[in-house]
Amino acid sequence: ISLDYNSNINVFAYNKYICILAENKLMEYNSSGELENEIPLEINNPVYSVNNKYIAISEQNGSEINLISGSEILWTKSVDGNISKINVNDNGYVSVILTGTVHKSVIATFDKNGNELFRRYFASTNAVDTSISKDNKYLAFAEVNTKGTTIQSTIEVVSIEKARTNPSESTIYTYTADSNKLIINIEYHDNNQIICMYDSEITSIKDNTNTVLM
Repeated sequence: ISLDYNSNINVFAYNKYICILAENKLMEYNSSGELENEIPLEINNPVYSVNNKYIAISEQNGSEINLISGSEILWTKSVDGNISKINVNDNGYVSVILTGTVHKSVIATFDKNGNELFRRYFASTNAVDTSISKDNKYLAFAEVNTKGTTIQSTIEVVSIEKARTNPSESTIYTYTADSNKLIINIEYHDNNQIICMYDSEITSIKDNTNTVLM
């Protein structure tokens, strides 16, 4: 695939495609290097998440989310705040971390049709990463508190259904890491197992138990 553009170029893999984002277009090439699809997309500095047949993508610190599958944009939503991170599960459920509001961080979640399910607000901590379970029932998020003399990382799992109907009782598990362990990424795997990457170790949360893997 020849890359000859004057503008910023982003290259990444998605589903069965090699994707090139340049000149306000997302170009999808097959494994033989043949162009299959072109999707108009006015994004220069993307933040995105790829899972199965879905890609959720936005401009870094922008306010518009796009969910793409195959050759089409399934939905586009505008949000209040600046998008700093996006996660999509393999069913098309999307969670985004927002900054630049009256809160320190905000997490917004959407179903596969673009309907907003609920929001979680953080007054004094920074949301670092999110992940939605493969059965669409749970949202896990990692947050970091840096206000004190030490770093405090916390992982929380909430029921999406309860978060919509009874937010005060939506939390089903909370794990607080040892001081100065910095959480970097979390990701749901099969059987509702959450893999957590810190700056010093990798752990697994399964059945409300945290286990160090390496």
